[in-house]
Amino acid sequence: IFQERKQWYQRRVRGKNFEGPVCTVPKDQKEFSGRVTEIVNGEVLVIKVGSVYKRITMSSIRQPRPAEGVDVGPPSRALYEVPYLFEAREFLRKRLIGKKVNASVDYVRPAANGYPERVCASVFLGNQNIQEAIVSKGLATVAWHKQDDDERAANYDALVLAQEKAKKNKVGVHHGGEPPIHKVADLAGNAAKSKQFLPFLQRIGRLHANVEFVASGSRIRVYIPRDTCLATFLLSGISCPRAARPAIKGQPATPADPYGDEALEFIKDQIMQREVEIEVESCDKAGNFIGYLFAEDKNMSVELVKEGLAKMHFTAERGKYFDHLSRAEADAKVARKKVWKDYVETVVEKEEASEISDSNISEPSAPQLKEVVV
Repeated sequence: IFQERKQWYQRRVRGKNFEGPVCTVPKDQKEFSGRVTEIVNGEVLVIKVGSVYKRITMSSIRQPRPAEGVDVGPPSRALYEVPYLFEAREFLRKRLIGKKVNASVDYVRPAANGYPERVCASVFLGNQNIQEAIVSKGLATVAWHKQDDDERAANYDALVLAQEKAKKNKVGVHHGGEPPIHKVADLAGNAAKSKQFLPFLQRIGRLHANVEFVASGSRIRVYIPRDTCLATFLLSGISCPRAARPAIKGQPATPADPYGDEALEFIKDQIMQREVEIEVESCDKAGNFIGYLFAEDKNMSVELVKEGLAKMHFTAERGKYFDHLSRAEADAKVARKKVWKDYVETVVEKEEASEISDSNISEPSAPQLKEVVV
């Protein structure tokens, strides 16, 4: 069905002899299937094929851009500042994260002007072409190509028709009215603001959140829709090995602790850009919230310990999930998983009492009786 739909796109307008765009990718790598693990923005996504992560730019579309001359700051802020960019990202996230998709590479843009090489492909979820779907909602526009430019999506003509339909219906970027506004408070690194939010978050108990970024096995950036805020969230009750860190702002790169990168990959596969629940316990001096995070009702602190990718921290004794964590750690030790691979169980034996010589035993003194008058 995937091949038939692709051929139909190619031949719809150009005729039955149309061979499609010229692609320099080897034939055995041109088409592949995999699970979507991350939506980078409104036009780029990451697909996990086996154990390999492939970064794909969707062919011939452009995500919403800021107005010319407008500075929207770093990408993390641009998501909320650029009109309709958040809606475009959410459209893709809700439909694709964790889902199996088919991809067909249309062309490859070589590295230029400081940008890395881009692999541009058509992406299908079942029979649905994702580019056509997002363009029809007015959450992306069609890139303009010259008449003789073969570096375009195989279904380029269908994309143009979808854009005309979106313009006619006045949806998304073609609406013409005031765009949606997202006022988001960023609590990361702001201890004063975080402490203001803390009592409310503690009283609520479990609340919904979206995972925006995973920095390490136990350090996560979340968006809390209820309070429209971004926060750094640290998993409670565990000590997790650190992942490798690149050089940033003059700070040297740091290598990973043993199993640190594996812990990061495990937790990303479980929660990256997914809807989760969090329980906030406390807040540290830097303004990071500390607590437990649940994905599909699984406690991620417990899951990391169970896989041998973290150890239980002594502070877990004060928490309500101490029993779960201690059982998970005991099982990981027995199986000698990951951080416990060299674990040797220590058995404390009772020392038998040594025989004591009679000479060292003092005889008890005889009781002294005294006559008294009652």
